[in-house]
Amino acid sequence: MLTWACFASSLTRSPCWWRNFSLGVNLLCRIAGEVATALGEGFDIEVVEAHHNRKVDAPSGTALGLARAIAGALDRDVAKDLRGGAQSGQVAGEKGGGWYTMDDVLFGGRASV
Repeated sequence: MLTWACFASSLTRSPCWWRNFSLGVNLLCRIAGEVATALGEGFDIEVVEAHHNRKVDAPSGTALGLARAIAGALDRDVAKDLRGGAQSGQVAGEKGGGWYTMDDVLFGGRASV
């Protein structure tokens, strides 16, 4: 697994970046990509996250990881197509109070209206 290889290499080299080490997030990234592929081009996709108000980075590595997984599955450019592109989706973030972390992937099609 790439996550384990990344961790193992950090023992002898400079640490590398990875979106999140949790099994759940890594599965969610894989599943989100598979769902995006299955639904095809007729759906708008948005990654939405919420964090406590002291979180420094936005969007988070987890949200960007989800966006990259979806972009990769659809053979798209994440910077162009999944971050604020009105037709393709975006990464949206909210911060407030002591919220626990929440990351959602929304798929909206014509039947959703």
